[in-house]
Amino acid sequence: ESINRNTIRSLYSKLKNYNDITFIWHGGEPLLLGKTFYERTFEDQKTILSQKIIKNCVQTNATLLDEEWIELFQTNDVEMGISYDGELNEKTRGGTTKVLSAINLLRTKKINFGLIHVITKENVHNLTNDYNIYKKWGTHITFNFDYLNEKEIDSYLSNLELIYTKWVKEECDSKFVSLENIRNLVYGTNCMCDNNSC
Repeated sequence: ESINRNTIRSLYSKLKNYNDITFIWHGGEPLLLGKTFYERTFEDQKTILSQKIIKNCVQTNATLLDEEWIELFQTNDVEMGISYDGELNEKTRGGTTKVLSAINLLRTKKINFGLIHVITKENVHNLTNDYNIYKKWGTHITFNFDYLNEKEIDSYLSNLELIYTKWVKEECDSKFVSLENIRNLVYGTNCMCDNNSC
């Protein structure tokens, strides 16, 4: 069931004292609220929060993302993030054909998007293959970790080490946020590097 419009408008009214506001549409699948919901809520933001700096971000599994959604988000300067778990996405999330179709549409239109890949025990052994695909996409990639038990930690770390080692040695079109975080943690934020990944 969709969120009541008056509830959202009331929330916006309570934010009038803030100048810089970011709305993150996440959790479950935000596109299930429908295009009409977002058309109205973006309109309400502009009316109620005029003169404010407003940013909207949506994190979607992209199974519903089509040309109309993309046009709506572009018109309203919405930043898009895709949840996709690589070649084994069908095992971890499902809907892979639709997700890849949406990703290809975004790439064809040269629209920036971010990607969250959850590393799980089902896909951790495929991480190098996924990295090799992602590095050509020209987007921001973040690796999140599924809950680990003690027996799985070594497997996660060894596979992460493999892609980290590749990443520091080669040029990438994509920005690997998680790998940059590891580098900064180990070497400090002012690390100098000879390739485009750093």
